[in-house]
Amino acid sequence: MHGETHKVVTQRALSYLRSMELPVVLPRNFDRKLVRENVKLDEEAEYAEMRYFDFETGGTRVYRRRIAHHSENIDVASQNLPSDVQLFFALYNKKRDILGRLDKVRREILRYRTVSEAGIAELGKVLHYVQDRCVPSPTYDKWLHDEIEKKARKYHELLDDPTIFDAKPIGRKELRKMLDRQPVARTPREAVICAAKYTFAVLFAVLGNALEAPAGHLEKAVRLRGKFSGRVLQVYIGLALLALISFALVLYEVWKTNIYYLFIAALSAVSLQPALFAFKSLSKNMQTFLNGLFEATDIIETFSFLIPALSLSILMNPLPFLLFSLSATMLVVFPFLFKDFREIREDIPWFLWRTAYPSETKRVKVKIS
Repeated sequence: MHGETHKVVTQRALSYLRSMELPVVLPRNFDRKLVRENVKLDEEAEYAEMRYFDFETGGTRVYRRRIAHHSENIDVASQNLPSDVQLFFALYNKKRDILGRLDKVRREILRYRTVSEAGIAELGKVLHYVQDRCVPSPTYDKWLHDEIEKKARKYHELLDDPTIFDAKPIGRKELRKMLDRQPVARTPREAVICAAKYTFAVLFAVLGNALEAPAGHLEKAVRLRGKFSGRVLQVYIGLALLALISFALVLYEVWKTNIYYLFIAALSAVSLQPALFAFKSLSKNMQTFLNGLFEATDIIETFSFLIPALSLSILMNPLPFLLFSLSATMLVVFPFLFKDFREIREDIPWFLWRTAYPSETKRVKVKIS
């Protein structure tokens, strides 16, 4: 989109947001700064960077690739890059990047009840990308892309309709689902409406959502805390202890067999995080309990760092390696057995969970089964 459309869409979405009662205190000149950051991205492009040690020269090289505004990925096919650098850029995804930035801004809001200069900059850039996702990429259809951007200004008057700004996602999960369904416009009119709708949705999700977890979420959290006790909690903590003990056996096996593999085995120590965070489930404080389960269920990171241990199991006594891998995996998977956890997990970092257990559960009128 052209800068004029970016500016008008962002300003109008902000005006509707301002008409609501917000749970945060927006800093002085917030609107002006947000619009400035939103518009200037067309003048100052962003780049994804990776630092790479070059064994031939003995120095560090920095590889940069421009983040395309309309494409979901970074094109690196024509570049002669090392394979792991190639993979780094190939794994970039626009929607994942957008949500990651919004996570940072939301965490800042929960902590300080306002937005910093850096947070405004991130939010402005994210809105620019969200707005451009409504327009076809020029590499896909340059004529349609140019046609939509050139004629979009004729439809700015559509933004006087308040029904365009009715998307109010509750939490990150609903926002992600909205972004999953975000369409690509085929006409200038569709592009303006799409940009306005999704701009307001992002602003509401980050700034308009209450800081405290909504009642429906809190009910599920209380039910989960009630089920995650007694024998269930004992099993979970038992798995955490098994992971810690088996990892100690892994290190002993490496030291006994071939100490030069100790560094490779140590890489798998990151997979101990679920075991360490699992002990937070012993807390009666709801915030601590949920944060522990959230941090313990990072599937990608845990499984990635289990690979070194599994590779070494081929060369040594496999029992301690398999015990460690199995217990770490079960720690990650175990909480997902509960429907309530699956439904609220993604929203845990986006809200404050004030209710403690069990002394304050009476404040939430729900029967714990």
